[in-house]
Amino acid sequence: MNLVSLFLFFLALSSSSSSLSSSSSSSSSSTTAMCSGEYEVYTDCYKDCPPNTCLSLVAKFKCDSTEPCKKGCVCKPGYLRQKVGTPCIPIRECKEMKHAPPS
Repeated sequence: MNLVSLFLFFLALSSSSSSLSSSSSSSSSSTTAMCSGEYEVYTDCYKDCPPNTCLSLVAKFKCDSTEPCKKGCVCKPGYLRQKVGTPCIPIRECKEMKHAPPS
């Protein structure tokens, strides 16, 4: 994957995360408490594919467009999980960003 593709993918990922974040900001404080991670927010609708992990920065996923929404915690914009089930970390700390140009 070339750097332009990586940048465009990251940009798309950030804007989709932003829409998740803005929809979750209207959630009650009781749903926010469900998210234990510092960089997590609760949303009424997220999908498992593509995964909210660092691997999604460099890999392509064939996702089922009919996958139903789930409720739960997702990473805030600018953060991803190194692996499913791990805490959200800044994207710049993803191992997959090791060879990316400085921002």
